[in-house]
Amino acid sequence: DGAVKLARATEVFADVNLASLRQEMSAGQGEYVNTFASLLGATEATRPQMVRFFQTEYQNLFPTASTSTEDMLKTLSEKLASHPELLG
Repeated sequence: DGAVKLARATEVFADVNLASLRQEMSAGQGEYVNTFASLLGATEATRPQMVRFFQTEYQNLFPTASTSTEDMLKTLSEKLASHPELLG
């Protein structure tokens, strides 16, 4: 389907830290979003771009206050499929 496949460790990290990721993705900075970007495959060089991407796509990633981890990861996977340069 062309979507980026997310590793189980990434899914677990997102699930456990969803509230922090939601807040930091909105702000475009933070320890959790940087770690998440690395888990997704961003390199040290592409991590800042990935974090900005999270912020730019925030409304798509979290369209409602009750967006689940699964829904966010599905949308993120679809969006990242169009931006392989972010994955290093």
